[in-house]
Amino acid sequence: MLVDKEKIKQLYQEGKVRKTEDLQDLLKEMAGGILDAIYEAEADEHIGYPKNMPGGSINTGNSRNGKGSKTVKSKFGPMTVHPPRDRNGSFTPEIIKKRQTDITGLEDKVLNLYSKGLSYQSISEHIEDIYGYSLSKESLSNITDKVFELARAWQNRPLDEYYPIVFLDGMVIKVKKDGHIQKQTVYYIIAYTIDGYKECLGMYQNATESASYWLNVLNELKNRGLEHINIISTDGLTGLEQAMEAVYPKTDTQLCVVHHVRNSLKHVPYKDMKAVARDLKMIYTSSTKDEGEHMLDCFCEIWDKKYPYIGKSWKKNWDRLSTFYKYSEPLRKIIYTTNPIESFNRQVRAVFKTKGALPSEEAALKLGYLVIQNIQKKWGTMKIANWGEIYAQLMIFTQEQVGNLNYFE
Repeated sequence: MLVDKEKIKQLYQEGKVRKTEDLQDLLKEMAGGILDAIYEAEADEHIGYPKNMPGGSINTGNSRNGKGSKTVKSKFGPMTVHPPRDRNGSFTPEIIKKRQTDITGLEDKVLNLYSKGLSYQSISEHIEDIYGYSLSKESLSNITDKVFELARAWQNRPLDEYYPIVFLDGMVIKVKKDGHIQKQTVYYIIAYTIDGYKECLGMYQNATESASYWLNVLNELKNRGLEHINIISTDGLTGLEQAMEAVYPKTDTQLCVVHHVRNSLKHVPYKDMKAVARDLKMIYTSSTKDEGEHMLDCFCEIWDKKYPYIGKSWKKNWDRLSTFYKYSEPLRKIIYTTNPIESFNRQVRAVFKTKGALPSEEAALKLGYLVIQNIQKKWGTMKIANWGEIYAQLMIFTQEQVGNLNYFE
């Protein structure tokens, strides 16, 4: 686009463009004029003839009907534009859509940068590079504060009646509270939908592992509409199994085998670690539960004298460790470990680590919500492999657990 240099010189000589603020006003005026010109071009194309063309409406059955006026936010500040109207009321402009009042894209840019863990200072520097002006910490906080209500609404949204597979796991974050930095555990619940895609059902801050706490969480899920779960995979959270019995008694519980192996190897000297790990693998890679039990007995015969606590722990938790044996191989691979949610946690943790200690629990909810939304965008294109086979088997297990197949209709 050519710049009318003589016109700008004239404005300078008249004292109308002397400061950067004057230039800002000039750019806003130019931008408004450009937008109005694009509006006119769009109207010409829609109506089918140029403005003031004699007899144009005879062929098209439509004509102009004056202009409107609206103020929009722009990177140059508030700007008034004049969208044309037509007699038929069918003109819908594209350059600035009806009811659109913000053309900066600024808030989306701020929230996107915030969700990646950038500090207010870094965000302000990015915005200044992109838009040419700076935002105060207060302005940035006001933008991100708008997320809080969205996060609360998301946390309380209705859920589907049925999620076949649910994972629950936690991570530790640092939050400032009562003038001190505290470590808090945030638990995330993710699930596979009936269509084979992942969805985060919710996040629970400052959680305490107890039956009463998990009872509140599970009752919340039920009150939001979740009626049935086939399998829940967890890392042996204190009190969860008792709460599951009260709220979802027909759900199978699977303890994370990988976590249990890690805990078993925690106090094994390096010289024995490979051998112990190999013999433990013989248990959870067995074809059937009976074979797994046999391999567990063999393990105890070999290692009980040196490491009696390992076999004792596996036998104590065997019913919940061995749940996956009843399912087919594709489903076993999904549920025998909490890897799906651990991968999710790694992505969330990577962002939280960049922030250090968060200033409040509300800030943790805002950031967690934004990170979850980014992750879920990727999930929308990632369906479980072999879902057709898994789906067919889930129908059978659901019929067995609840006595009907209403969730599949």
